[in-house]
Amino acid sequence: MSTRQKLFIFVGIMLLVSVSIANGDSFRCGNRVVSTGDSKMEVISKCGPPDDSETISYDTKGSVSTGGSVDLRTRKVDKLYYNCGDGRFIRVLTLIGGKLVRIENGGYGSGPTKCE
Repeated sequence: MSTRQKLFIFVGIMLLVSVSIANGDSFRCGNRVVSTGDSKMEVISKCGPPDDSETISYDTKGSVSTGGSVDLRTRKVDKLYYNCGDGRFIRVLTLIGGKLVRIENGGYGSGPTKCE
């Protein structure tokens, strides 16, 4: 393998790592950390109540068996918003079926710094 190929592989790996960090697989609130896969109860017990929250949709999936019966599953999709303070991003936590699946940056927050 040439040096150039090794360099391209290294740059590719670094890009993948930076994307996963930017997407935020975890969120620090105070001295505690929540991560994707945590339950809504774990998030609230570690970070306290969110500054705002909303139910944005219901994720419904289903299937039809050969006998004609229908199996539907509906999971609630919630967003929790944590305002991290002046000059810092609002953290948007998406939960599906009560499990944390995504942590993203929202707009800039206001007020005192609350997230570490």
